[in-house]
Amino acid sequence: MKKYVHIVPRGKEYDYFLRDHGFDYYVIGIHLPAFPESAEDENFLHALSFPFSFFTLGILPFVGKGKAYTTVIIFDKNLNELKRFDYNNRFTEISALWMPASKSCEVLRCLNGNNARSIRNEHIYSGQIPAIEKDIESVIFK
Repeated sequence: MKKYVHIVPRGKEYDYFLRDHGFDYYVIGIHLPAFPESAEDENFLHALSFPFSFFTLGILPFVGKGKAYTTVIIFDKNLNELKRFDYNNRFTEISALWMPASKSCEVLRCLNGNNARSIRNEHIYSGQIPAIEKDIESVIFK
């Protein structure tokens, strides 16, 4: 943290200053939600497929819909907010024990909790990358 922030003690409190790295812009991206959320319009197919998948211990696939959001904030070198972009990405997943939802998730590797969360997100947000790049370029290269 000290590489990016200069900390100055002031009695019992501290002042934090961003170190000058010579950047003209700072871009921060936040992917949400932190934990999977179902879409409000969970459909009939999910209600039908989940019990069969559950009782067959994942042999039969289930269909689920989810929500994903990305917020990208662009700051100038003085940390004044220049622009904020919000992206909504709804997605549908089809998953079973033999057919993982993520391409990088091998069979049975995603069953160990925390690893499943980190791997799961990469394919959900990847469709937003071209739009995010285009919007960032529209601010920085104008």
